[in-house]
Order: sequence, then C-alpha cells, then structure tokens
Amino acid sequence: MKFNYPEHRAKSLDSALKLAQYLKKSGRYDLFRGQNHTFPLCPSIARRPEMIEANQALLNRFASWVHAHDSLSSLHNNQDAIMAVAQHYGIPTPFLDFTTNPDVAAFFASNIDERPRPKQTACILCLNRATFERSWEDLNSRYRADSGQDLVRIVEIDVQNLWRLHAQSGLFIDMRVDANLFEMFSHMLHIYFPLPSHHDARLNDKYYPKNKSHVELLLDQHFLIETYDDRAVRLKAIFDLVIKVGNPQSLGDERAFKEARLPDAHPSWSEDTLEPWKVEPNEVYDGATSAGIHRLAIDTTSDPNSAAASIHAQVMTVLGNTNARNRLGESWDVRDQAGTVVHENEGEMDENPRPLGEVVRLLFDGMRFKPYEDAEIAAAIANYVTLNCFPSWPTMTEWWGSVTGVELDGGGVRARGFCGGTTLIDALRPDFAELLTPEALAEFKAGGIHAALYFLIDPRRLFDFQKFRKMFAEQVIPTTAVVRVEGYVLHYNIADVRVFGLS
Repeated sequence: MKFNYPEHRAKSLDSALKLAQYLKKSGRYDLFRGQNHTFPLCPSIARRPEMIEANQALLNRFASWVHAHDSLSSLHNNQDAIMAVAQHYGIPTPFLDFTTNPDVAAFFASNIDERPRPKQTACILCLNRATFERSWEDLNSRYRADSGQDLVRIVEIDVQNLWRLHAQSGLFIDMRVDANLFEMFSHMLHIYFPLPSHHDARLNDKYYPKNKSHVELLLDQHFLIETYDDRAVRLKAIFDLVIKVGNPQSLGDERAFKEARLPDAHPSWSEDTLEPWKVEPNEVYDGATSAGIHRLAIDTTSDPNSAAASIHAQVMTVLGNTNARNRLGESWDVRDQAGTVVHENEGEMDENPRPLGEVVRLLFDGMRFKPYEDAEIAAAIANYVTLNCFPSWPTMTEWWGSVTGVELDGGGVRARGFCGGTTLIDALRPDFAELLTPEALAEFKAGGIHAALYFLIDPRRLFDFQKFRKMFAEQVIPTTAVVRVEGYVLHYNIADVRVFGLS
C-alpha cells in the first residue's frame, strides 16, 4: 500500500480489465483512467513548467476563436466546455481524462505508438466518486474561500458535438495540486499490469470516431490558423523576404462604384437567409448506431459526364433514405469498374494518397447539416469523385466552359478552387453593372468576371445568395477538395466566407 491507496498487480491487460469491470459492477469504484505508464498524475498544462505561460496563451487564443463563431454558441462563456474541447484535441489544460467505462480505460492503458520498453508497466486507476468528493471537501472549502475555486473537482459535462467525449464515456478531473497530494486524498486503486506488445487498433475507430462533427470541422480551421505565424517565420528565414499583398482589410476598390464607396450587401444575404447557416447542431455520437458503408461505383472507362451523372444518382439514392443526413457514423467507399478502391489522382504529391471514400465522407460531414439541397450535396460529391478519376482541367472546361481560379478566406483560413466564368457572371447580383461608374462599367464589359472580382471581393456585396450557394456547392467545394491548398481543411459554410477573389 502506498499513501492510503491499495495496489493490485494483474498478470495481463485482460485480467486487469476484468477486475476493473468487477469493481464497477460491485459499486466499489465508478470512475476509471488508463495510463500506459506509471508516472505520477499530472495535467498536460503542468508537465512542462517552462511552457505554462505559452500554453495559457494558446488556451486564450482558442477561447477567443471559439467566441468568434456564432455556430459554437453552446461553448460561449462556458469555461468547462471550452476546456473539455481543448483537452480532447491536444491543447494543454489543467484537466485529467477519466471515464465511467472500464473498457475505455483499458484501451488507453494499452494504447502506445511504438513497441513498449522491456517490462514496461501500465495502469488502470479506479476512483470512487463519493469517497473522492468527501475526502477533498474540507480542503476545497478552505481553498475556495481564499481563491474562489476548488483545488480539485470532478467535471462531468455534456459538450455538444464533442464526439470523442461521447464515444469515450468521458469526464474530467480539474487538478490544481501536486501529484503526491492528489494521490494522498483521492483514495484510488491502482491496477498494474505488463504493457502488451501489441495494441488492438480495431478499437481506435470506436473511441476516436472517423466522422467529423461540427466542432471538429471547425477545429481543423483553428489548428491550421495556429500554424500560419510559424510558417511565415520559416519562409522569412529561408528566403529573407516578406511578400506584401496589400491591405488585408480591403474588400474592393471604392473608386469603381458610384458615390466612391462599396455597395451594401445584396438584400438576398438577409439575416433571415443567413440564420440557418449559423445554427449549431446538437448531435450525440453513438458508434452502435452507425449506418454502415455507402458504396459508390464509378466507371473510369466511360466519360466524365456519364460518370458524374451516375455518382450523382447514387448519392441521391442515399440521401433519399429517411433521415439520411442526420445519421452519424456514415462511411463511404468509392470503387472502379474492377472493384478496386479509388485513390486521389494527385497522389504523387503525397506519401499516402487517400482513398476517395475518406474525402467523400469529409464532404458529406461538412455539408449534411448545412441548408444545402440534397442535389447540391450530390453534385459536390459527384464532381469531386469525377475530377479525381478523369483529367481535371479538361473535365472542368467541358463542364463549365472558361474556368477561373478563385481564392477564398473564411474564418481566417485560405482556400483555392475553380469556377466556370459564365457561372460566376450569372451569380453576380442583378444590379451590379448599375452600381459602377462609367469608367468601371467599361472595364467590366471588357474584362467580365475578372474585372468584377478586381472591383469587389466581398461575396455578400457581389453575388446573389441563392446562385452563390449553388455555385459554391457544385464547383467551389469539390475543386477546393481536389486542389487542397491547405490540405483537407475545407470551407462548407458560405456564411463564414468573407473574401472571394481571383487566385
């Protein structure tokens, strides 16, 4: 016995798990934590004292980013919820992960990327919630009187769309004390066992859902933004040059418009129209309700038009099923006429080109909750798959005629794709020409969409909403997924797009 807690030595992971399951069933312990080591308990924010200030700044930036998104309103002014999301996605916090499920603890106790060291020991920690809270009650009360917060506390919170938390039956302990003090007053049972040489990777998908929730799709953007400053520093070190691109706050050339000011947003972008795009879903993940795999077949020996029409019809069949867009755990698989899994056609740029089905799942996850029409989702997926299975540029020009490269920025994240020039012109607000000065109107008549996108790059002021939505779904989303200038961080929410111009 160490301090005041018992220790048990199990012969294997299996026997350790069986003991933890028995202890839960008997009611002796109800919270569990798995560790593939025996190091003292320490929250991630305190593991490197020299990084505490930097980590706190990282947390503050994350909280500011959360509050900038209307569709994350359930996290606004909710410190525990923000901490929970941060903890699950690798931002250091004062939280320790626990679970109510011994199987989850066993998974993490045996989860290791490399082969274990000889005789490496893992551990399942078992804690009784009522005993824990009674033991800390007096110390917490004294500390709370002085500082306004507890030394340690159990944080059990249902965070909307935090699927990892749901899948792992997770909760947290907010720990702000020394590891030895925590051990002395927490009355935990330690079940030690030899770390297995192999981890059951089949459980990874169960506890780390492959599908991306509303929160995770936005988190991809946050973590990409966090790389921008470092990338700029590295470029400066390599090239000793900083490229200036003008005023990043500028949305156009006021001189091109009457009254020498940019036009107001087009009425089609009304608050009522945008409101559905700001809605935050509330989806609880349950791997047991997965609807399985949707298989898409493409004949790469046919032509792009036939192939796209076939994929479109197959996706529409899926979407025609009852409640298809609200079922979680959907997976997708794309195979050719020989039954072979199809991978991205830009694979020479990547060490491991991804199967198209993985990206189709990403597109579906990104679009299914947004107020796109089923036909627009089907078009995005069909166009993406076809552009990967046939030469991209000839296919786009066959579909859309003259093709224009476009760049967009939403939520601080850049992307690049392609649109048909005629489609872009057709999507302009009907009164666009009337807003221009005579000189700018002459330039517009001569330069077409290139002139329009030179004069104005704010989509709300430039385009009709419904036409822009259709173009965004059918052309922008699939081509940005093909180009993936920022990897797989893609834009799905047109309400977040603030800049749309020429690439």
